[in-house]
Amino acid sequence: MWRDACSLPDAPQCQRVLPQAHVIEDLGRAGFSKTPTALPTAQAYVSGDVHRVFMHRREWTLLAIASARRPMRPIQLQKSLFLLGRKRASSLKGFYDFHAYNWGPFDKAIFEDAEALESEGLIQIIRASHSTLKEYVPTQVGLERAKELRGTAPADAVEYIAQAVDWTQKVSFSELLSQIYKDYPEFKVKTLFRDPV
Repeated sequence: MWRDACSLPDAPQCQRVLPQAHVIEDLGRAGFSKTPTALPTAQAYVSGDVHRVFMHRREWTLLAIASARRPMRPIQLQKSLFLLGRKRASSLKGFYDFHAYNWGPFDKAIFEDAEALESEGLIQIIRASHSTLKEYVPTQVGLERAKELRGTAPADAVEYIAQAVDWTQKVSFSELLSQIYKDYPEFKVKTLFRDPV
């Protein structure tokens, strides 16, 4: 059941709760001093004239996969979300925490969230029978859900994730990592990648 936002602590000017966005994980950042203990997982808060909508990180993973023109490879998914986090940080809360790894910035939580999306019927993970290779594709239900999310998520971030996905799918593996390392050299420290001469 959706709660009236005016019942939240220190939010006397709240007007209502919108049903199609996710919980603000840290309400303190959004002007609330305390975090309610029993909120559903999809909410937006309106306080005065400020409309704040923050999606769960898993929904950005769905949007990335749904934005792809063909099945996404793991490195494309990782790097698309990494770029989103770097370029549109102000639109994200509780996002992924990337670390330097063998093939650039990496957060295993992305793969865990993809597994959860598959269990919810929103994506399909195509698994090769004789290798560890995986590819990610949206289901029809996932495409419909992504369309709904685009209507509530910050427009600049929605536009950017589509651009990032498109770029990662256009360039080669070498070009992708070379550009990421050029722009973010701090993520090169553990790499196994050798830039071709």
